[in-house]
Amino acid sequence: QALQTIQKKPLLSLLALGLVTLLYYLLFFFPVIEFSHSIYALPTAVVTLIALSPILGRLSVEFWHHPITEAIARLAMTWAGVCFIYLCVRGVTRIITLVLPVDITAIVTNSLMVQASWGLTLLISTYGVFNALKLTVKEIALHSPKITKNYRLVQISDVHIGSRHSSFLRPIVQKVIGLKPELLLITGD
Repeated sequence: QALQTIQKKPLLSLLALGLVTLLYYLLFFFPVIEFSHSIYALPTAVVTLIALSPILGRLSVEFWHHPITEAIARLAMTWAGVCFIYLCVRGVTRIITLVLPVDITAIVTNSLMVQASWGLTLLISTYGVFNALKLTVKEIALHSPKITKNYRLVQISDVHIGSRHSSFLRPIVQKVIGLKPELLLITGD
């Protein structure tokens, strides 16, 4: 079906490919290039390898299912999240420099702004990783005149079941079993 779409609408297909390529560049190459130019010079091959790591990590698991490739894929996907956070932080810093009435470039160099952006990105990313690994149980009592019996429901969200290792999921399963639900709701991705 995708091949038929490409044959029928080649211009639209090229436009879509160009958009995906641009988004991939912004998300994965731009952060690495800014890091390499402002903080620590990296060889071009290393920049390319790091920028392609999310795709390479995912493909390595698909073609060679092994604990090493799973670890590489997890690291690469974490890197993808870090790149997204960096892009957001860097976007905000660029908007701030445009909005400020003072020419901030006279005070702060672009290199310093990139370093500060990476520092904030690493803080946010570290918080995000630790928060993701922390299990939180929040009990909520729901009342309705239409329901006459008490039910114990457990809802879990955003555990990324398909992309997580069993060692990550095991504590979640144990926590859910310990709550003794009558019904389990799995929402999110």
